[in-house]
Amino acid sequence: MGDLIPLVVNGGSILVFELSHVKRLRDLGIVGILSGTLPKAPQQNVFLGLPLRLSIYEAAWLVNQSLGVLVDGLRYNEQVLNISSLKEETVELQGGVEYVVTEDTYSQVDDEQLAKICRDAEISVDALMVRLFGSVKTRQHLLSAAFNYFRDRDYYLMPGLRFGGDFVAYPGDPLKFHSHLILKVLEQKESFDLLQLVTSGRLATAVKKAWVLVGESSTQRNKQNQKPSLHCFSIEWAGFG
Repeated sequence: MGDLIPLVVNGGSILVFELSHVKRLRDLGIVGILSGTLPKAPQQNVFLGLPLRLSIYEAAWLVNQSLGVLVDGLRYNEQVLNISSLKEETVELQGGVEYVVTEDTYSQVDDEQLAKICRDAEISVDALMVRLFGSVKTRQHLLSAAFNYFRDRDYYLMPGLRFGGDFVAYPGDPLKFHSHLILKVLEQKESFDLLQLVTSGRLATAVKKAWVLVGESSTQRNKQNQKPSLHCFSIEWAGFG
């Protein structure tokens, strides 16, 4: 477990604090969203830093690939603090603004100790699903299956709300490539308005993307792991854009 990346669960957020882990996640195709900022300097929100916040689907993929481990934030941090000697220093900046600066505590925790901490504080994906959504819902499993389907095919995925989809898929690192696909995930027998189909297809074509509907097959799921079998249909607006 020493090579697993700790995915720290604080409330409803899944966070990664170590820069080396963030770099490794990027190489693994997991982008996340930087969320760190100075609370009294909101203009810096354009340049966010650590920690990196992951979606439940990114975290579940990492756990299923044996690349990461979900840990309860409170128990994880308590045990790290018990091993390391945390020192704090208050620094006053111009304008009377004070910040508390703490030294790096993780450098004092070796791989063996970190592995033990992760084992003691580990929580399962299903337990986190219940915490976030109240139950392990079919739609969340379907979204997770769709994420896995495209991530396993080397697509980088990010939230697709701004394009009216569930995910936006990139053929490589989003810093190097534009997205190619807008993914909309549908449950079995879920209705889809034809007007929405037209407008979504036109929007996707106008921004040089393909609109992809992802749905669960009507055939029975694999009884052993209950993974949905997915079908994908791409839609492009001919002679438009």
